[in-house]
Amino acid sequence: MELNTPQAVRQIKSCSKDYAVVEGEKQSLLQAMSFALKFHKLNLIDQNGELFVRGTVPVNNSEPPSGLAEPPRKTSWRSS
Repeated sequence: MELNTPQAVRQIKSCSKDYAVVEGEKQSLLQAMSFALKFHKLNLIDQNGELFVRGTVPVNNSEPPSGLAEPPRKTSWRSS
């Protein structure tokens, strides 16, 4: 099932298994949760006693968010 990041992290956290198969590699649940933070949407499948995690919509870090195109301006607080 396709889930957004918070739902996927909760699902991985509540999993009773010791590991998850992330992009074809066996990893701990903590590593699977860390992997989930790199995607907006993930596909989680519980099949044959294993939890399969695959990212579908990656987070794009190449462009700054629209509201933060410029660095914040520093203001000086001088007492006169």
